[in-house]
Amino acid sequence: MFITMSIGYFDFIIFIVLIILNIIFWKKDIFSCLACGIIILFFGFIFPFVSSVIDIKIYISDKTIVDNFELLHNYLKFPLYWGIGLLQLLILKLK
Repeated sequence: MFITMSIGYFDFIIFIVLIILNIIFWKKDIFSCLACGIIILFFGFIFPFVSSVIDIKIYISDKTIVDNFELLHNYLKFPLYWGIGLLQLLILKLK
């Protein structure tokens, strides 16, 4: 239940695109410093920030009174994306 609560539509779209890109580029060797930098930038900062902003805007538009504990799961988006970014780096390195 907690996993589905902390993952929104934007997250599902990112994960599906990531899986599709992994399937398309599976045979190609694209591991480089530039690829590592892009993965760290996007999964470390950009994706979790955009996902949190989207979820907060959706939640605030539905409610008139917002309790901060109801938005607490947004802090867990950063470690979630960091873990997925590390997994992606391992996939690129091992294949």
